[in-house]
Amino acid sequence: MPQSFALSVVSNDAFREIFQSMTEGIVVVNRDGSILVVNKVVEEMFGYDTGDLNGKNLEILLPERYRSGHLKHRLGFNEAPSPRRMGLGRDLPALKKDGQEFPVEISLSHSEATLAYNSVRQRIAEALLKLTSANNQVDKIQVSREDLAKMVGTAPESVIRGLSDFKEEGLIEIENGKIKVLQPACLEKVVRWNVAL
Repeated sequence: MPQSFALSVVSNDAFREIFQSMTEGIVVVNRDGSILVVNKVVEEMFGYDTGDLNGKNLEILLPERYRSGHLKHRLGFNEAPSPRRMGLGRDLPALKKDGQEFPVEISLSHSEATLAYNSVRQRIAEALLKLTSANNQVDKIQVSREDLAKMVGTAPESVIRGLSDFKEEGLIEIENGKIKVLQPACLEKVVRWNVAL
């Protein structure tokens, strides 16, 4: 599942470094509650290995008794997203991988800035799936970055960044300019993502 997340105003490497060096835990989810990426602090707090939470439902981080109620709150936030703190003055319980509960402080925010980058990711993923389908998933896709950029409707630099992310995430392989889709189901999820930070 995707481990990269970037804003168009900074390079992926710079963003990853900033994101991973934050002293507060950060969880990025889409509107469906799927975890897109977490920083190292979250992995350490909850006892997960790098990348283990990516693609999991956010409610995995909550004790079972709170999951259905949280789902309703999350859906309400999606209807009217605004920055806010949760449970002001109360201890909010979270659940570690080993089943141990611990208190957390939670702030919510929503970012439109992520939408442009994720829209490009969605269009690249969709184009790769179409090209793979056209090639009957047998061979690697032979397409220039410029042609793929035209299909996607963006600059070649954005396509290169998106392909690099997909390669780093293990979704595709690139060899001698040819692209092979390794995880089409994950690319399909990228196509369906509607991201909220």
